[in-house]
Amino acid sequence: MTNPIKTSITIIIATLCSLLSACGSTEASRVLGEIEDYMYAHPDTRLDDLMDIDSAILSRTADRMLYEVLLTQAIDKAHGSLATRDSVMQVATDWFTGRSDTRHALLANYFLGRVKFEKEDYPESLVAMFKAHDLAKELDDKFWIGMSARGIADVYYNSYNGEEAVTFSKIEYDNLKFTDRQPYINYALYDLATAYSANRDYPECIVTAKQVLDSAYKYNDSFLQAMANQTIGVAYLGLDSIENSKPYITNSYNSPFATREDSIFYSSVTLYSGDIQTANEILNNLSDIPDLST
Repeated sequence: MTNPIKTSITIIIATLCSLLSACGSTEASRVLGEIEDYMYAHPDTRLDDLMDIDSAILSRTADRMLYEVLLTQAIDKAHGSLATRDSVMQVATDWFTGRSDTRHALLANYFLGRVKFEKEDYPESLVAMFKAHDLAKELDDKFWIGMSARGIADVYYNSYNGEEAVTFSKIEYDNLKFTDRQPYINYALYDLATAYSANRDYPECIVTAKQVLDSAYKYNDSFLQAMANQTIGVAYLGLDSIENSKPYITNSYNSPFATREDSIFYSSVTLYSGDIQTANEILNNLSDIPDLST
């Protein structure tokens, strides 16, 4: 069965390409606006076709800047590398900010923050995300307030600042839960659970992650189920509650999304349970184990 969302956006992008070929700058601006509106209404839609457009043939600077922001958003959604987007996103961010274009300055700063985060330039990522967060609050846009708070929390999480990660993960969830947008709401709650874990607030982590697990089953999200199981299991490990940890760790280990970390956690609970042979077999099958995991 044809996906109506995919069909609609493909038609919009094909129309843009034809307008660009005919040098219709006014119409191209209109269709770019349609793409932007579509991406706002359907932020989980992957727009791979957008990557085939050459921005050089856009005649207006405003259109080129908007296109670069939308392209970065499309690449981010497709889990592509953002490393090469640094300079062009800095230009787009400066351009929109300099024109007091709040909506586009918000988007540009957010995706500049995503680019900086991928490059592990955490101070610059934090600056851009805070700018996006302030602009989102100015617009009272709960979706982007939540998403920018998520970006801030991610930086704090990766910088081992668990307390601030919890603070902004709460802001993320408190705003996204009013948007009626899934799976963002469920993953915001998951972010809060992992922030609690990073801050060693294990009881709060377990309560929150169990809510995530319930939602994951409700929405049939097996990937989220695996992550929630791992989070609950690790939190119980943090409380030295091996027996409580084991069923959750076992579920994450047996999931189709199991990672090397799941193998290490599973070997830990089997070791603590006295099954040394199984623990050794699992660890012997792993290679290049990082020092931290060891």
